[in-house]
Amino acid sequence: FDLGEATVDRPRMGISRDGRTIAVLVTDSTGRNVVLLRTLGSTTVAPVAGTEGAHSVAISPDGRWLAFEAPGGSIRRLPVQGGPSTLVAERSFNSMVAVSDDGWVYYSSGTGAAAGLWRAREAGGGAEQLTRVDTARREFAHWAAHPLPGGRVVLFGSYAVPAGRARISALDVRTRRT
Repeated sequence: FDLGEATVDRPRMGISRDGRTIAVLVTDSTGRNVVLLRTLGSTTVAPVAGTEGAHSVAISPDGRWLAFEAPGGSIRRLPVQGGPSTLVAERSFNSMVAVSDDGWVYYSSGTGAAAGLWRAREAGGGAEQLTRVDTARREFAHWAAHPLPGGRVVLFGSYAVPAGRARISALDVRTRRT
């Protein structure tokens, strides 16, 4: 099936843990990003209302809701079956959101001292910074969080210049050690 044209810089998609639901961020015919959704039992691909202008998308582990970066950089969530979105976190930075099975939404945020990996509860209520870029290593971002089952460890990309210094790191969210 045709999902449409991938977003400008890189494809962004979410697949539910059971593999039954796929959400993909595409650019529509007007040049605006939108999330499309398809379930395994259907050949229909439908835009998700409320995701217009989104920058990234993830599906919760239970497959019941989407998390996405909205225009302006806020992280929002909405039910897969439709409905209003709710605020998870105020600000992100070109984030690739991810959702853990223990109720956290992970994302990248900030520049300078605020640059790093952050998380907020799926219901909202404040965010916490988990990592800070290491400027001595010439890092400039921590992106692409991938929480592992159980919620204790999050993998993420540590981007640096030159590109050969980039690495994949594992963060223990309890001890905050990589």
